[in-house]
Amino acid sequence: MKGFSYYWTSDQGWKRSNPQEITRNVTASCSLCAIASKELVAEGRLIRASFGSTRLICASFGSTRLICASLGITRLIGVSFEITRLIRASFGITRPMCAFYEITRLLCRVRVQRGADRRRARRMREGHMDASGFLYASADVFC
Repeated sequence: MKGFSYYWTSDQGWKRSNPQEITRNVTASCSLCAIASKELVAEGRLIRASFGSTRLICASFGSTRLICASLGITRLIGVSFEITRLIRASFGITRPMCAFYEITRLLCRVRVQRGADRRRARRMREGHMDASGFLYASADVFC
C-alpha cells in the first residue's frame, strides 16, 4: 500500500490513487477554492496544504465579512445622516409654521383689540367704563 493514498471526491466518494494524482487533484481543487475545503487527503503534507489553502479562503471570507461590516456601518452612518437631514428639514418646516402661528396670534390680537375698542367705545357712549379695556390692552402687551 506504500505510495498509494486515499482522497475524497464529492461525485465519486473515496478514491485510491498515487501521490502524483493526489497532488494534481489538490492543486486543481486549490485553484477552484470551493473544492479545496471538501477534499480530504491522507498524506500529511497535502492535508496541511489543503487546510492552509482553506485557511486562506476563510481569511479572505473573513476580510470580506469585515468589508461587508464596514459597508454596513457606512450605510448606518449614511442613514443617520439622512435622518439628521430629515430632522433638520422638519425644523426648517417648523420655523415657517411657528412664524405662521405668530402671524395668526398677531391677527387674533388685532381682532381682540378691535373688539375691545368697540366695547370700550360703546361703554363710553353709555356713560360707564370698567377695567376690561385695560385688561385686553395689558394682555396684548404681555402675550
